[in-house]
Amino acid sequence: MAIRFLITGDGAKKEIYGWLQNGVFHYRPAGEKEQEKLTLTLPVDQLKEWVAEPERVQQLLLSEEVITDGDRSQLELLASLICKFDPDWNIVTR
Repeated sequence: MAIRFLITGDGAKKEIYGWLQNGVFHYRPAGEKEQEKLTLTLPVDQLKEWVAEPERVQQLLLSEEVITDGDRSQLELLASLICKFDPDWNIVTR
């Protein structure tokens, strides 16, 4: 799985290349010749909301602010692998 994120907001645009490897999502600044299967253009606020609630992937894909180019199932696959954020997660220390 490989996705190029074109993130917009605050008058700036960032390109990030992300891929899944050994169960970990890696990312770095995007280069010219990547092997992404999906390019996703979206505002930074939409990205933050989606990462916080990955089960809302369909709403994200249907948003008028989001532009996709490629295999949209790549984002659905990534969303299925992201654990839902739990603000009440207990940390045990000694």
